[in-house]
Amino acid sequence: MQNYLSRRNLGDSRRMPAVAAIIAITLMLALVLAGCAGGQDNAAKKDPSSMRVVALDWRYEEILHALGITPVGIVEIGKSAAPKTLEGKLEGATSVGQAKQPNLEVIQSLEPDLILASPARQGAIMDQLKEIAPTEAYGDTSYTEVLDAMDDIATKVGAQDKSKEIRARIEDKVAQAKAKVTPGTRAALVGWSKNTLYTWVKDSFAGSLLTAVGYEYGFDGEKSAIESKTDVAELTGDKLPGMKLDVMYLYNDTEGFRSSPYADVVKNIVDVEQDTWSRSRGPLAAEAMLDQIINA
Repeated sequence: MQNYLSRRNLGDSRRMPAVAAIIAITLMLALVLAGCAGGQDNAAKKDPSSMRVVALDWRYEEILHALGITPVGIVEIGKSAAPKTLEGKLEGATSVGQAKQPNLEVIQSLEPDLILASPARQGAIMDQLKEIAPTEAYGDTSYTEVLDAMDDIATKVGAQDKSKEIRARIEDKVAQAKAKVTPGTRAALVGWSKNTLYTWVKDSFAGSLLTAVGYEYGFDGEKSAIESKTDVAELTGDKLPGMKLDVMYLYNDTEGFRSSPYADVVKNIVDVEQDTWSRSRGPLAAEAMLDQIINA
């Protein structure tokens, strides 16, 4: 009996360190999990307006500015560093290069919390962008699609009320512009360069806005497969008479067009600023376009 008790006590003494180790590990895991939960709580409590956002398209720059957020990274388009609507309003933001080929190393160095990308321009590098930070890509084939994107981005940065205010203001201006447009008036947005017409298609940001204010859009064909990946059809000047336009919103080489053989084809020509009307495609551009339609 004594030998049995001795062996039992010896076994218990051997098991005690193992039990103590298990208890210690359990306590450590509990502390780690508690710390993780606390970190998640702190992240959830973080002011979303302090998010570091890289905007890889001008419409995102406009959306963020309208929502009260300054992006940490922005892009250039052609020779323009920023849209006219945001001149002098993006101080402190870092250029990550051209929109069609942004610099991934610079983007990574900015340590973004969110990247806003273009499904057309940055489609080929989308996986690489997602490795750097959470990435969202929204379409821009209509002004309402852009406003929907603004609403979603506003939810991420905690600016839903501001988004509702901007949307309401734009829709009010759409109504004002519609009251100015005579039903049946045909219009289109056209760029003129080197004897070539670049006509925006109906299913585009500009086309949708002109249609919304009551114009009968003057081009219903397909967009051309051109390097810029914009929603335009590349046409020769002799196609202009067939569009039967009453109003042409014209950008780029406006003087060159007026000295072309097609200068008298459209009676009402409204000169517009290229970046605002063709490149920005954001809420600020929409308001500027609507203001010009209303005042014209």
